[in-house]
Amino acid sequence: MKQEAHKTRLVSIGRIYRHHGFPRDGVSYFKMKFPLPGGESLKGQQHIWLSQGKTAPYTEHQKIELAEAPKPHGGKWGQATGAILALSTSSIAKYGEVLNGHDVSLERSQFPNVGKGEFYLCDLIGAQVQDGSQKLIGSVKSYAWLAADVYNLEVLTSDGEAFDFPAKWIDWSKSEISFENSSKSRIVVPDISEWMNLR
Repeated sequence: MKQEAHKTRLVSIGRIYRHHGFPRDGVSYFKMKFPLPGGESLKGQQHIWLSQGKTAPYTEHQKIELAEAPKPHGGKWGQATGAILALSTSSIAKYGEVLNGHDVSLERSQFPNVGKGEFYLCDLIGAQVQDGSQKLIGSVKSYAWLAADVYNLEVLTSDGEAFDFPAKWIDWSKSEISFENSSKSRIVVPDISEWMNLR
C-alpha cells in the first residue's frame, strides 16, 4: 500500500469488511480483519488511518479518531483475528458509511521496536534497489498487499518509470538495509533486469 502520501509513516494492519450492528448515538460499528501481523498494536489506540480508496495500491489515508476503544474480535488481544471499530458517523460521512474494503493503518511510531534482522514493510520505502550485478535500478516507492503473505514492492526507476515485483524475490542474504537512513539502504533483486526486459 502506498504509505508516503503523508509525512507520517504508516503500517497497514488490515481491512474493514462489514458493518457490525446498527449505528447508535452517532456512532457506527465495523468489523475489520487482521491479515497482517501487528493487530495487537490497535489496542489502546485513539485513532486510525483509513484509506481513501478500496483497492491497492492505496495512495491516500485519512486520520480518523475512534469514538470508542477498539475491541478484539475472534479472540483476545494478541490472538484476535480482527477487531470492532467504533467510528463517529460524522467523521466517515464522506465515505458514505460504506467502508468495506478500506485499508486500516497505524502510525509506525506506535509499533513495538523490531529485533535485529526484522523490519516492517513501510521501512523499505526509499530503499535503493539493485540487481545481482550491483546495477542500481531505482528505489522503493510503495508496497501493496495482494493476499495473505503476498506483497509487491513498487520501484520508481531513475528513468521515471515504475514497476512492481513480489517481495519474496528479494535476496535478503545480500541486502544491506539501514532503517535509520532508508534513503541510503539497499535491497538486492537478482536478475531483475532480465525479468524487466521480458515485459
